[in-house]
Amino acid sequence: MGFWGNSKLPDRPMRPRGPALILSGMNSRRKAIFLAAFLLPAAAPRLRAAPRLGPAPEPTIYGADNRYDVYQVRRRIQRLAGSTLSLFSWRSIVDIKGGRVYLPTLSYGKDYKLETRERFYNEPDGAFCSGFLVGPDLVATAGHCVTSAKDCSGTAFVFGYSVARANANPTSVPATEVYSCSALVARKYSDDGQDWSLVRLNRPVLNHVPLTLDGDFHPEVGEPLFMIGYPSGLPAKVSEDARIVSISPHGYFSADLDDAGGSSGSPVFDTRTDLVEGILVRGEDDFVKHGFFLLRPFGLYHRTSKVCPDSGFAPNSGCSGEDVSEVGPVLEALSAAEPARPANRRPSVNLALAQKALRRFKSAAGDFDGR
Repeated sequence: MGFWGNSKLPDRPMRPRGPALILSGMNSRRKAIFLAAFLLPAAAPRLRAAPRLGPAPEPTIYGADNRYDVYQVRRRIQRLAGSTLSLFSWRSIVDIKGGRVYLPTLSYGKDYKLETRERFYNEPDGAFCSGFLVGPDLVATAGHCVTSAKDCSGTAFVFGYSVARANANPTSVPATEVYSCSALVARKYSDDGQDWSLVRLNRPVLNHVPLTLDGDFHPEVGEPLFMIGYPSGLPAKVSEDARIVSISPHGYFSADLDDAGGSSGSPVFDTRTDLVEGILVRGEDDFVKHGFFLLRPFGLYHRTSKVCPDSGFAPNSGCSGEDVSEVGPVLEALSAAEPARPANRRPSVNLALAQKALRRFKSAAGDFDGR
């Protein structure tokens, strides 16, 4: 029990100890400076991990959080997810044992210094971008993810990095699921426009089907979308229930997709047809630091007070949506890269329109392929 719990006071004054001893020899100004330096660290939030170098994580959530692991979504979307891939640094992939490649991952929540209440806190992170298969040996991604032939040669293209069942965090994939770059076929990049790269892999891809790009796509505000990607380097996530919120004349549109840094290069699908309408390339920040401004470099990230709805943004809301490059130019580059394989494009306009109409009819009738 301490001093203030005793019923009997001491016979003589107690000598100051610790900070009190130091303060006893200071004037009032020095006391104020000392107390500020002594007490402010106690008010700072506890650290759960060392500070992360580089930019802050950038998940943006519009309305309800509609991100799901692959095992949680409908089977038809699981099949589409099988054609997406994550981009890792080749320098980090060094451990190959028993026919499996062990991926260089960290713990998402600790790595990004997040509050424990954040979703997917205990999942691994490690990928730096997303991509998807568009031909037997061709991959599409964002232009800022693969910027040059040298950059491409240092990138590993990894299929199968996903959570197949609850609490089964992936740390490795079969070696057959890892590909390297053979050539950077085409690229276009603009800060406020098209942003994509087309990469040829070192060999044809086995057991994964190229996704179909929508050559007849004409974006309209309100059209329903979903996306499959690797936000913040996490295993594959499906972002559902999104809509187009605005259209730019510079070859992209904006949508209220729930995503994060690392989603760049993700395919964005028309919910009614499952055709790829665009590639996610840019987005808004959503995490800010806790605490007094002098201590924020040592704090945890939490969600910003800015709230973006899940449809339609007011002009003064500060929300603009996530930018998606339209696939038309990618489709042209793909046709030039694979002139002998027109099947990578839609077979013909009439057949494509028939397929789209049939899928829309099925969507209207109801999808019974349950989650």
